[in-house]
Amino acid sequence: MKILYFTGTGNSLAVAKRFDSELLSIQKFKRAKIDSEIQKLH
Repeated sequence: MKILYFTGTGNSLAVAKRFDSELLSIQKFKRAKIDSEIQKLH
């Protein structure tokens, strides 16, 4: 299972770590998606 988390204070990350799952930062996920879209334009 993958868990997307958004955290400014670390609270949701702390909770997400309690699950034995792959953690994905929403900010990093969005940035990677934007970067891949930019690469498609080149």
